[in-house]
Amino acid sequence: MTHFRTSRLARAVALGLGLGFGLTALPALADTVASAPAAAGSTAAQQGEDARVLRRELSHGLYEVAYSPSRDSLYVAAAQRFNDGQGGVLFELDPRTLEEKRRIELPYKAFALALDDARGRLYVGDTMDASVSAVDLDSGTLVGSLRFAEKAPGEQYYPVHPRMLRLDANAQRLYVTAVADPGKLYVVDTTDMSLAGTVEGLGKWTAGLTLDPSRQRAYVSNFDGQIVVIDTATLEVDARYAAGGTQPTNLALDESGQRLYITDQESGDVVVLNAADGAPVTRIASGAGALSLTFDGDHRWLFVTNREAGTVKVFDAESYTLLETFELPPHPNSLAVDDASGSLFVTIKEPLSQPEGEDGDWEGDTHDSVARITP
Repeated sequence: MTHFRTSRLARAVALGLGLGFGLTALPALADTVASAPAAAGSTAAQQGEDARVLRRELSHGLYEVAYSPSRDSLYVAAAQRFNDGQGGVLFELDPRTLEEKRRIELPYKAFALALDDARGRLYVGDTMDASVSAVDLDSGTLVGSLRFAEKAPGEQYYPVHPRMLRLDANAQRLYVTAVADPGKLYVVDTTDMSLAGTVEGLGKWTAGLTLDPSRQRAYVSNFDGQIVVIDTATLEVDARYAAGGTQPTNLALDESGQRLYITDQESGDVVVLNAADGAPVTRIASGAGALSLTFDGDHRWLFVTNREAGTVKVFDAESYTLLETFELPPHPNSLAVDDASGSLFVTIKEPLSQPEGEDGDWEGDTHDSVARITP
């Protein structure tokens, strides 16, 4: 892989990791946080005067969100500016007002998140630095980090880019898709942040990831248009089947119904498959740039962000009918759900100043936003 291809791949991961692949806009990379954000300003129902939506500008480079019921806090990963040569920030927000409670400075730019609420740990994907980090939420300190690969001599970028994190809290295993060609799945022992295993040869750009801990299965999507099913007990590939789209980006699983939901960015659909054998169930037209999705098993809802359409849609997971559309332009990105209340948290990204340029970054004082949608 050439230097140019490596940099373009990393840039695509960085934007999309937001967490989808934004294949039409490729931000520049740097080693790692940025200037402090301007004071956050909230506007309820800024789009469409919907009083159920509270939206607040927060910072440059927002990516994944995680809600902690035990701490009643919302955590937001921020890479901030790409070209400043600094680290990242983890914001802790009040989930009702979206006011900042605390910020945790990190040595690496922050993208993906996986929460272990019982142990008070938040795992952070450091996409640009080929690593994952563990943050203790009580002390707000970094307590461990694991780098998966080193740079080749003379290369500016790492050869792999961690994307999605999924945690099996009972087994104390963190699963990490690594975007590369061919892609990989890393398995981290969270007791000491050591590498417990690697699954190789998973196809081009391993992107989406979801777990079924009770059946000891991990599902990975790749940009070869496949779902790869991995036995987490043996770390062997158990099956491969068609994902039903050319850009299967993110995955969600209905464990009880054994339904696998897949966003296909190219078509804007959510593909629904039988998780056991990949048999097609249906396709749901969601919107341009269908990206992140979350399955709410308590309410039987499926939430989807449509990055290019600027919408978040709510579907009935039984009938697959559209229940609601929320307008959150320009680019709604990542999702988290408060299972108890059904409230949805969304990061919303702003366009880049130079979307096709090698040095594209956010310009001026326009910040990405976070929104709370109250059912």
